Amino acid sequence: MPGKIAGRCRHRGTRTSTGNLRVRVRGSPAGGKTAAGGGFPRLSVCLGGLKPALKGNRRCGQNQRRARLNATWSEDWRRELRNRLKTVEALSRILELTPEELLALRQGTPVPVAITPYYASLIRSSAPDYPLRRAVVPHCRELESSPEEVSDPLGEQQHAPLPDVIHTYSDRLLLLVTDRCAVYCRFCTRRRLFTRKRPRGIDWWPRVLAYLRDHREIREVILSGGDPLMLDDSVLRRLLRDLRSVPHVEILRLHTRIPAVLPSRVTPALAELLREYQPLWLIHHTVHPDELTPRFAAACSILADHGIPMGNQTVLLKDINDEPETMLRLMNGLVRLRVKPYYLHQCDLAPGTSHFRTPVETGIRLIRRMYGRTGSLAVPLFVIDPPGGGGKVPLMPDYVVSRKDGAWYLTNYEGRLTVYCEAGTTRSLPDPAGAR
Repeated sequence: MPGKIAGRCRHRGTRTSTGNLRVRVRGSPAGGKTAAGGGFPRLSVCLGGLKPALKGNRRCGQNQRRARLNATWSEDWRRELRNRLKTVEALSRILELTPEELLALRQGTPVPVAITPYYASLIRSSAPDYPLRRAVVPHCRELESSPEEVSDPLGEQQHAPLPDVIHTYSDRLLLLVTDRCAVYCRFCTRRRLFTRKRPRGIDWWPRVLAYLRDHREIREVILSGGDPLMLDDSVLRRLLRDLRSVPHVEILRLHTRIPAVLPSRVTPALAELLREYQPLWLIHHTVHPDELTPRFAAACSILADHGIPMGNQTVLLKDINDEPETMLRLMNGLVRLRVKPYYLHQCDLAPGTSHFRTPVETGIRLIRRMYGRTGSLAVPLFVIDPPGGGGKVPLMPDYVVSRKDGAWYLTNYEGRLTVYCEAGTTRSLPDPAGAR
């Protein structure tokens, strides 16, 4: 079972008074080991929340127990980062690499290779086309570029008043606070960050704050990268504190793939830190329902129970999540975890990603299939970021057949034709056949 915690189970799953499944896991004397090889604390995982179950003096204060637990968790995620799989030798120990994968690894790709032991444990099939494997293991097709691909497909550099500061929309500012990720996705759109050589300078952050204070139209600041949760809590706190000191900044947003690839990074201490700087939204990046593991669910529970609202972005990827049932499983699973599906992105025109892109019509068809088959809370907005910048363009299925004399001829999710008459339209409903 992917992500299963290796250790003695003290109790079988039991139900709490609220009906949430509780799984108690007892680690080994050395702190326990996951199937991925990382340490794991003695804890009680409840899918409705995460609560410490540390052994020891029952009279010790709650703050002391929390400090011990946070220290254990903190070491756990750092250890897992140190043990990431980055080489042919490391990956060969867990996968039978194909000639195409070996060529990409040996020749080198623009996007670095790094897979956490946790995420590697989710690759439960030896098939080269297993979705999670394709998302993180390099392939020689990454070395090919098609004519339509460009190094900066979103045109971010055209809207960069400072290095790694993107001001595309007048009221929003995007900050690329790091170029590091826990796991590097093979379809990454910002692969240009990994090949640059010029550092941005030690005065970068003061210049960012000065720019922000000079542009009072900015009401929302987005932290991205790279992955901002790769920063230590102390660094993240400083960034959030400084941003909150700007009076006209109303909303903070943090985009991350960490809960899906390194869930041990999401600790109660991190959630408490984020809660201090609300209103703050955390936007997950997930690509497949197999990423919605119990540990991902536990991370979401920590965040939600601390009052952190969450959304999700997904990139539409060929042979990974382009089937309606796969997308429904992913979106419905996120809603169950209190995560609102936000965007479904057409895969950007980044170099070496043509094998991941679907026809645009595939995304429109997926949205049409989802409407009426699940609640609107689970239906994301399908968008394209056209080359050259300018912002996202939403695409929807066309439910309007025609308009005539105040009558709108429409089709519903089943394809059934109907008519809606505006005020002042004749009382007798027009024949829907007139729309044909």
